[in-house]
Amino acid sequence: MTPVMNSSEGAHETIAVGGMTCAACVRRVEKVLGKVAGVEEARVNLATGRALLLPDKESAIDLVAVAAAIEKAGFIYQGKAASRSLSVAEEEQAREERVLTVKVLVGLGLSILVMVVSMPGLLPGLSLVPSFLLNAGAWGLTSVVLFWVGAGFFRAAYGALRQGAADMNTLVVLGSLAAYSYSVLIFLLPGFVTSGPGPETSLNLNNSPPLYFDGAAMIVALVLLGRLLEFRARRQASQAIRQLIALQPPSARVVKEGGFIELPVEVLKPDDQIQIRPGERLPVDGLLLTGTSSIDESMLTGESRPRRKEPGDELFAGTLNQLGTFICKVTRIGADTTLGQIIKLVDEAQTRKAPIQRFADQVAGVFVPVVLGCALITFLVWNFLVPESTFNQALLHAVSVLIIACPCAMGLATPTAIMVGTGIGARQGIILKGGEVLERVHRLTTVVFDKTGTLTSGTLSLRAIEAEPGWTGDRLLQLAFSLENLSEHPLGMAVVTAAEKINFRPDPIADFKVHPGLGVQGICHGKAVFAGNVRFLAEQGIAVQEDLCDRIARLAEQGVTAILVGEEKSVVGLLGFGDELRPSAASALKTLKEMGIKLILLSGDNRQTVAAVSRDLKFDEIQAELLPADKTEKIGLLQTQGEVVAMVGDGINDAPALALADLGIAIGAGSDIAIEASDITLVSDDLNQVAVAIKLSRATLKVIRQNLFWAFFYNATGIPIAAGILSPWGITLNPMIAAGAMALSSVSVVMNSLRLRRLRW
Repeated sequence: MTPVMNSSEGAHETIAVGGMTCAACVRRVEKVLGKVAGVEEARVNLATGRALLLPDKESAIDLVAVAAAIEKAGFIYQGKAASRSLSVAEEEQAREERVLTVKVLVGLGLSILVMVVSMPGLLPGLSLVPSFLLNAGAWGLTSVVLFWVGAGFFRAAYGALRQGAADMNTLVVLGSLAAYSYSVLIFLLPGFVTSGPGPETSLNLNNSPPLYFDGAAMIVALVLLGRLLEFRARRQASQAIRQLIALQPPSARVVKEGGFIELPVEVLKPDDQIQIRPGERLPVDGLLLTGTSSIDESMLTGESRPRRKEPGDELFAGTLNQLGTFICKVTRIGADTTLGQIIKLVDEAQTRKAPIQRFADQVAGVFVPVVLGCALITFLVWNFLVPESTFNQALLHAVSVLIIACPCAMGLATPTAIMVGTGIGARQGIILKGGEVLERVHRLTTVVFDKTGTLTSGTLSLRAIEAEPGWTGDRLLQLAFSLENLSEHPLGMAVVTAAEKINFRPDPIADFKVHPGLGVQGICHGKAVFAGNVRFLAEQGIAVQEDLCDRIARLAEQGVTAILVGEEKSVVGLLGFGDELRPSAASALKTLKEMGIKLILLSGDNRQTVAAVSRDLKFDEIQAELLPADKTEKIGLLQTQGEVVAMVGDGINDAPALALADLGIAIGAGSDIAIEASDITLVSDDLNQVAVAIKLSRATLKVIRQNLFWAFFYNATGIPIAAGILSPWGITLNPMIAAGAMALSSVSVVMNSLRLRRLRW
């Protein structure tokens, strides 16, 4: 396996932004960042609190100007996302949650007191208290709720106002402040409006006009409660990244002068040697030097079966050592480890937007001004056009419209689902590179597979030894081993591997020569020896009998490539080599077939080998002996025919096809270039993960659509009800109920996204 490499979009930057609460906030931040010199485009994610800055072609991104723009817009610049350690981010989130919790408890407690004061008949003896004192007490308690508990709403609304914009905070401030200001005015000037019937929960003492201190306080408390619930749900949704980071131990036992010393991982350097004991996780990537062990790599690959490791094998940070104590050499640390690069990819994927979110963003840009207009129209209609309506009723309906229309759910609909989906994928060894991948997966009709290294392991092994009369299999292997030991050809390496497993030692070879594409030759014990194809031996004057050619053809039909071994003027035997199918290939293709996906095999190997490999795999179409350009041409042809194509590959020669396909899926055991060009990376070599990735992507997109539907449906139905369209049937929305409904809408969107974690893949 090679490390998963990052897919970059130029010298982009990912920064952390605090203080965002709704889709309108996202729109504002994107707008101000888009005006900063060097920033071509900004993609802001409400759920992660991150902004991905894409640079223009003329200048680099000025982070000082970025910070100034964010602060001027009323938000908090929290620096580069990559430089924020887990502990710092966790500490900030925990502190924010503690502050929110305290304010919610205080706000709800004081709001309940205001409500009790509003209905003095609830407590014996409270009705004996003069109404002036009760009103004054309600005013004081509501002031604390509004201007201390709800101070964040006012700061954010002021920041939006300075930018000539409006957001969720504007709606909350206008709604609560309208009820509060009206109540203060009536308290100080009781004759300002004519007394009229008001809700039973409102102050209405001595037949004075009703006051709405209870409503103003409860609006702030309930909206803040919704924000706390939403905050906790969002932290739960982003749990995958924290779990991945937590897999990396903070320290390592370093070999020093014959002993061991415990050092922080940050100070380690490549080539340092560290000791790993049973039950410990590896803090770095490395190579096993001494000892053997069984390593649980399930957190990285999704495979439950531990892998045996021997000296020279590669080790990965975060994996669990189950058996044995060993020494390993450090090769990569921190963000450079395979796990570190996966974390970075997942983090960036959660920041990128799905195209489906564009509509929500466009709506959010005009949503708040439209809501303000609706609230104003509602007030005017109820105050001047509705018969027997009072100023109080007009005010209540307008405030309800402001409160229930908060666009939080719209802003959270897409990013929370992407966070959960990419997190699930990361834990199973599937890296989805951004939300835009989801929509392409949903339309997928065809999956194209490479053969070598994708359907097969990519490593040739010796599968057949057939010696001629007068020779034994061992003697034939010994001769081929002696000759091929000097070769770097994959077939030669397979011979060497097979011979070394049974402890053969090569004989000395003189006058060794390589004939590219044909074979090798040399002198062994004074005799000329050869290994190569039929053409090569014929060129050396060695006659190849017809029965040998027939045997080679039969082996080819079984997917086995044969070479001949000759000594002096005779063929002494043949060796057959094959590339084993991955154990998961058949089940993976069967699952894809059941999903209604067309399957195509494109390979550069010879036709007989490709046919043999694919015989039991039920492909709809097979093409062999293709160059990389041929593969891209075929994919392009499929696309012109209306197919939405995914390409599954692993090698450097697959990179052009991976990039051209609508969806590139790279096997993680493949080359870095293939991984760089892909949209989905499978960290393990389990081909069943292809189907899992497609199912996960489709399920995530389904949840996004559900979230957006309910977010829009909620506002489309809630605003007219709040405006009083159902009042002739006695159905109205009190501002407090509207505040509670608004809070629950955001929480419901996040909880719906979390349903993905309960699905079985």
